[in-house]
Amino acid sequence: MLGAAIFVFVAPPLAIDFRAVKTTYKVGEPVVFRAEARNVGKKAVRFVLQGDSAQSGTKAPLIQFEVRPVGGEWALPCEVGCGNSNPAVPQDFVSIAPGASVDVLNGMRWSQGLLMLGLTSKGRYDVRLTIDTTSPIERWLGGPLVPEQEAKAKAALQSLYDEVPKFRWVSKAVRINVE
Repeated sequence: MLGAAIFVFVAPPLAIDFRAVKTTYKVGEPVVFRAEARNVGKKAVRFVLQGDSAQSGTKAPLIQFEVRPVGGEWALPCEVGCGNSNPAVPQDFVSIAPGASVDVLNGMRWSQGLLMLGLTSKGRYDVRLTIDTTSPIERWLGGPLVPEQEAKAKAALQSLYDEVPKFRWVSKAVRINVE
């Protein structure tokens, strides 16, 4: 199924549409995906977009690509990074109004280069996306932080974290060609 959009209800009231912008790319050309989270509920939903270290799993929420050659094994497109990440701030938590949507991948500014490491040669590839918001708040804070900073950050972010729907979602594969 080439370039199929995957539209799945995740955790009421969010629905996610995961898709490739196009189905065929040249080797070395940036491969672009969108993951539009739409609020299908009646009130605003709090969410965090893909940011520093979300692709590597160093910081929550996990928003991570996996790649495989068609028929092959799923793998992360790169090794996990250094383990440091930007500390979370209240501005990281966006509000999605009823009927509105946001690109969970945040324009792929944090994952574009990493995804490309898994697509360096010609072939047909399946790509899937995992979104996991179930980690405890301590994994959302970033850092590393000294204990006093961690306590302040946790206090500042706890109510926002509590508003984020907790779920784990793995998309169906979206197929792309690299020529």
